[in-house]
Amino acid sequence: MPIIQDPHQLNVKYIKLVSQIEDREMGEWSYDCDKPEEFDLAWPSNPINKSENYRVSPAKLKGTNAKKAVKGERILLCQNNALYGHRATHVVEIIDNPGDTWFEYGMWFRKVKVIWIPKTPWKDNAPESKKVTGYRFKDGNIISVDCETVALNLSYLQPPFLHLEVIGIEPR
Repeated sequence: MPIIQDPHQLNVKYIKLVSQIEDREMGEWSYDCDKPEEFDLAWPSNPINKSENYRVSPAKLKGTNAKKAVKGERILLCQNNALYGHRATHVVEIIDNPGDTWFEYGMWFRKVKVIWIPKTPWKDNAPESKKVTGYRFKDGNIISVDCETVALNLSYLQPPFLHLEVIGIEPR
């Protein structure tokens, strides 16, 4: 496939912030360009019920937000990197069904495949999340691009941002 000419063809439905994983070296990305074409995307378990200020068991949470997206829907991943700030680094597509969600290591997981990633190095080429989404968010849940606080501007996802085949990863 060629370089994506029209970023609106990405058909993004949701936005998700990914925080830097604690055991990563300073400046590393939680999900990087070396990730395989498909990977397991994590959601926080949201263990605190803020309205009643008590811990909620994972069994009661049931991965509600992780189950929100259906198979085939696409998510813009914005990563919070300690050195480089919030950056738009991936568009992924959900490849499993909401019922396939699983809980492990204190997080919920879904299977996704990579549709789009920016050219490396991301510190120079991945656009700032706020420019793409219109606002800065802190939560690891997905939010709809139709939310009134979101002003999605996919024009920031332009070349030199490359589709997988251009960087040498062959889609199945």
